[in-house]
Amino acid sequence: MIHITLPDGNIKAFENPITGFDLAKSISEGLARNCVAMELNGNRVDLNAQISQDAKVRLITSADPEALEILRHSAAHVMAQAILHLYPAAKLTIGPSVEDGFYYDIDMEPVSEIDFPKIEAEIQKIIKSKLLFKRKEVSKSEALDFYKAEPYKLEMISDLQDGTISFYEQGDFTDLCRGPH
Repeated sequence: MIHITLPDGNIKAFENPITGFDLAKSISEGLARNCVAMELNGNRVDLNAQISQDAKVRLITSADPEALEILRHSAAHVMAQAILHLYPAAKLTIGPSVEDGFYYDIDMEPVSEIDFPKIEAEIQKIIKSKLLFKRKEVSKSEALDFYKAEPYKLEMISDLQDGTISFYEQGDFTDLCRGPH
């Protein structure tokens, strides 16, 4: 039996491993709809992360202060995906959430305000397709091989310690990322 302790002290018991999303759903459908991530034993993780042993879990909803940072980072991924659809030769660097929004550093031909409607339309198309963010963990050598044509990603991966490296996939887009989304 897996015992999950919630912030209010309630303990939920499950016979099998469960995802954060399914935990939220077991409490209420509305909670599940409003969750953006969870804290599992003090670490922020995706809602699709498995809880396979006794744990302390705090579900992060859109009302929590840290939710905006997570959502902004997800928005950066969507924007990067849209840019690559429209400008396939673009090279991505980093796309963090910042205090007032988010950005993505991209090495590409200059764009102007004339291009913004086309980029925004592609972003909306991606959002409407409701693609899921899927975490994938690979070895450092697999990550280096995957990004062999991406000099900025290769540089970042080279600076990481050996071990597991996480990617996030959404449809045809994959990015080097710690998450959560």
